[in-house]
Amino acid sequence: MAIALSPYDVVVYNSTPLLNVALQKHQAAGGNGWIHDTFSNLIRQYHVEDVLGLILLHNHFPLEENEYLTEVHGTSTAWKSQTGNTPSCWALNHDNRTIEPIEFSLDDDDHSVPYPEWGSENMQLFLEKLMVTLEKYGVAGIYGLGRYPGDGYPGRVEMTVGRSNVNLTPKQVCRVEILHTIYTNSNQAAKHAPAVQSEAAWFFTEDFTKIGCACNCYHHGTGNSTHSHHTTVNA
Repeated sequence: MAIALSPYDVVVYNSTPLLNVALQKHQAAGGNGWIHDTFSNLIRQYHVEDVLGLILLHNHFPLEENEYLTEVHGTSTAWKSQTGNTPSCWALNHDNRTIEPIEFSLDDDDHSVPYPEWGSENMQLFLEKLMVTLEKYGVAGIYGLGRYPGDGYPGRVEMTVGRSNVNLTPKQVCRVEILHTIYTNSNQAAKHAPAVQSEAAWFFTEDFTKIGCACNCYHHGTGNSTHSHHTTVNA
């Protein structure tokens, strides 16, 4: 039975946990160890590492009906229109054996990164083996797939502000980190729990390995906090 691409459904995105909950599930499942030992071999076996990577499923804020989390020039917001959007992140439905788009991008694509050919024989074999592997490790529903960002990826810091995910350049990070330090040292800091950190996306191309990149997510505060950011940094 073929693994099909399903239409977008906001329920799928909203059903993914907040970042701090997702990180707890990831750590309970064995953390980065099983991914680097098992998934890296799997994705390279089927030669799809220059197309896809593994992501930790989580959401930063709930979407309303007919909203689509869409990235435009580095900022992801809740859009009502899906015109021109290209899926960039997918959840895996193990019950229905489908893949379901949960995040999109409107940026122009120079076709340097191949788009997943979901119906190809090789991709179908990879998806089936991936689902079986996730089920074997008891982590079905925790991880999904993300589109490879391309060779020479310069890195970015993603911060959730209200109902937008804003991506900063490395040069902009220092100013934002200074402001964040001032905030967390204020009287409001007592209302927040300590920050948690973990990789939340994993790519396995030679380019990523060569430059030593890791995709890290941070969460500050309680489950009610919407402040978090995603960083790609040199290891």
